[in-house]
Amino acid sequence: MHGWFHNQAWLTDFALPYGGAQFRPFNAASTAGKALQSGIVTIAYVIGILACVFHLANGIWTMGITWGVWTSPKAQSRALAVCTVFGVLLGAVGLSALGGMRAEGSGDEYNKAVEIENKMYESRVQSGELIPDQHKRSRRPMPAGEGDDSSNEE
Repeated sequence: MHGWFHNQAWLTDFALPYGGAQFRPFNAASTAGKALQSGIVTIAYVIGILACVFHLANGIWTMGITWGVWTSPKAQSRALAVCTVFGVLLGAVGLSALGGMRAEGSGDEYNKAVEIENKMYESRVQSGELIPDQHKRSRRPMPAGEGDDSSNEE
């Protein structure tokens, strides 16, 4: 989302056409949601979330065996059931959060988020809490489906 390599060829030929390099820290919710409008980015995040959840749940189960917390086959079976339920629930939470963030990147929700983020940015700049950095923000709402956030820059 950040644009891993900061060179023009990477951004124009690969990152931007596939939904990457759109994230702006001062507009985190709206730009993350906008980046997730790309099916490729969303699929990558689904795979990442499920891989992390599996790694955690499986790691807890394996840790119990390795450390001797559950040593009998019956205890291991019960622990496996508990870790499986934990993994499924955590996966559901992660995918729900991803769906919510994706919904934030289109239509009226996107425009509302940009307006709120911009008000927060302006108040933080006025209070002296934040040094202005236009590269790290989207400045105005953009109709859903129009290009990337770099087209918003004035």
